[in-house]
Amino acid sequence: MKKIILLCIPLLLVGCGDGDGDGNSSNVDPNDPIIGVWEIISEERYVFENDTYYGRACLNESDPELPSQFYVYSNGKADLYIYECSGGDGPFNPVQTEELFSLDGNWEQIGGVGNYLFYDPTDEVPNDEIFYCEFNNDNSQFTHDTGEVIQIWQRQ
Repeated sequence: MKKIILLCIPLLLVGCGDGDGDGNSSNVDPNDPIIGVWEIISEERYVFENDTYYGRACLNESDPELPSQFYVYSNGKADLYIYECSGGDGPFNPVQTEELFSLDGNWEQIGGVGNYLFYDPTDEVPNDEIFYCEFNNDNSQFTHDTGEVIQIWQRQ
């Protein structure tokens, strides 16, 4: 009986790995501050050229309630839902369009805390843009500045 138990131990150890099979969980600190559900609460866009159209986050009172949200999971996966509105800058100019941009992707921390790479694993050429976040003191909000837009996201 002891021989059977000893022969089964290697099989049990093979099946008890620390990952869930996606290959990312070993690179993710479960205490990383980016993990959680985030919602955009503020956005400011830079205007470099006059009369250039830029979509904006649906945050005005007259906008439909379409909160942009960011779901970051501890297994290295992320879901991003960004709603952009156009129009709606006054009571006589209603929202003309709203558009959803979504990404079901992966993430990993690059360098120090606050530097992340979010990418779509199905792309032939992975996205090499780093998403830089500046967290507040209790990690309940982060600011993201792309050079064209400053966004503030709040933990839900």
